[in-house]
Amino acid sequence: MKLIASVLNPVHNFDARSTAMLSLLTFKNCFLSNGRVLIFQLKPCRKLQTTRFVLAESVASNNDILFNATASMRKNKDAAKLMTDRIHYVSPAKRKQTRTPSTGHQNRKRTTLKWNTGSERAQAAANFTLRQVFKMNERGVVKVVNQTTNKLEETSILIWAGELDLQKHGLAIVDVEQRGTFSIPLVKLVESKTALKKYSDELAKQKEEELTRLGFSSKRTGRKNENDSNEDNLKQIKVSWQISDADLNKQKANEIISQLKKGYKVFLYMNGKDALNKSNWAEDITDEEPAHTRKHSDRELERRQHIVEQLQVIVNEFSLSPTVEGSIETRLIMKLSPKPVASKKEDRMALKEQRKRERQEKLERKLEKKKLRNSENY
Repeated sequence: MKLIASVLNPVHNFDARSTAMLSLLTFKNCFLSNGRVLIFQLKPCRKLQTTRFVLAESVASNNDILFNATASMRKNKDAAKLMTDRIHYVSPAKRKQTRTPSTGHQNRKRTTLKWNTGSERAQAAANFTLRQVFKMNERGVVKVVNQTTNKLEETSILIWAGELDLQKHGLAIVDVEQRGTFSIPLVKLVESKTALKKYSDELAKQKEEELTRLGFSSKRTGRKNENDSNEDNLKQIKVSWQISDADLNKQKANEIISQLKKGYKVFLYMNGKDALNKSNWAEDITDEEPAHTRKHSDRELERRQHIVEQLQVIVNEFSLSPTVEGSIETRLIMKLSPKPVASKKEDRMALKEQRKRERQEKLERKLEKKKLRNSENY
């Protein structure tokens, strides 16, 4: 590096290149002498180059402006960084306040036990009873019989049932005492089989109530009411008014007779084909007949009467006198009860011959009626 001193005339023309070169100078010192400005510069060059005239005051002012601007920018940058750090930093005390609020599961009381004895079904039955208790009162308070003193005492169901052996015993609520707004159930130990049976009945009852709430009737759920038959040996068979003679005398006759032979009661539901194919066909059969019904031709009514008479002939040998409800104009129910079985072989043979004769006589009467109708038409 060479130290070069250049004396510049204050009245001097400079081009753009000289002005650009001036910006590369590093000013170390300057002073006034006879109205002229002396500028010392450090420049890595071998010869003197023309430099534009610059006042010392302007250079110093520019340097101050650049220095102040740089300092201000650095200060603003540090302040922005500090604010960012403050935003992202959360004190431990505030972290506790910003945690997700509790959903209540941590404070939910236990309403079941983890059993070590008994089958899964027995454990489910016991926990079902526990949930019933907690529905009556939140604390799970029950009345039980003290095995030592044989006296009633109040305790917690979880404590009392904790040591229960489900292979031998189960829980059952036998009574409920009302106290203000809550109830205290009386719980007793029962045999494991009894507890399982009670549990199954409760589940069936809940399922039935759910189906009823969804709009399903007792007929569709299989529930028996006061108007239904109290016996379980009842079979329901549908017979369409449009059935052919071949199907009636073969497939349908075999289906009816086989059930009567087994000792079942049989209800024959006769209605139109479309009505019997509905999902609620049993309700349509038992509901009251509508006031306005479609009229059928005489030929259609004769066909329906023929089906009823033919069914009576088919079941005569195996059924007692059938009970008929309804009308051939709309729908009809034929209720059949099986005949008692003869105890001796001779009685069975005689009964069979008698039924055969009765069937033959009915068939002859039917043919006579048919001939009579044909003669009247001619």
